[in-house]
Amino acid sequence: MTEDEWLNLSNGKLIGQLPEFSRLARRRRRLVLCAVCRLLWTEVPTEARITIETVENYLDGFVSMEQLEQASRQHAIAHELIVQTAIRDNAYRLSTLAGHAVYPGNKVRVIDGWNKASRQAVATALRDVCRTYFLWIKMNPAWRTSTTIGIAQGIYDDRAFDRMPILADALQDAGCENAEILTHCRGEGPHVHGCWVVDLVLGKE
Repeated sequence: MTEDEWLNLSNGKLIGQLPEFSRLARRRRRLVLCAVCRLLWTEVPTEARITIETVENYLDGFVSMEQLEQASRQHAIAHELIVQTAIRDNAYRLSTLAGHAVYPGNKVRVIDGWNKASRQAVATALRDVCRTYFLWIKMNPAWRTSTTIGIAQGIYDDRAFDRMPILADALQDAGCENAEILTHCRGEGPHVHGCWVVDLVLGKE
């Protein structure tokens, strides 16, 4: 896949087909899957929402592996009931992704039948979390000031992506002139939990 194809992707099957997905750290694989569900949150079944929230809390150190495994078992029971209905709608697909988020393998099973909004959610999540896999960007330590870190942490904790332009201004004040970083912060988005710029500022892998 070329960088141009990556920047313009909109295929809902890409999680399963994208070679780069297998090279992502497990944290980023989880973040991508959680982000897809978050972007389609109103369609996510209740038990799957609990699973996604537990995965996110696990990534941030707020819950233990034991609690994550318990949520996974409860999710599996609820998902089996969905499977038994033989309905393969978005609720089923998103419930499946939530299950994958607990134990993300190198590949995620391709789920056919995504509508346009769902395909766009997949594309948004992949681009916002994984941009640095096509463009090597090194964060200058000088750009990590108490101000930029504080703003980035607030965005991360509160999912306050409306503050991204503020982060851009703070980074620029700290000496950052990297066009990719500043344009991403000031762009229309949408951004997701695990946004590559926020993670760079916070030093997350």
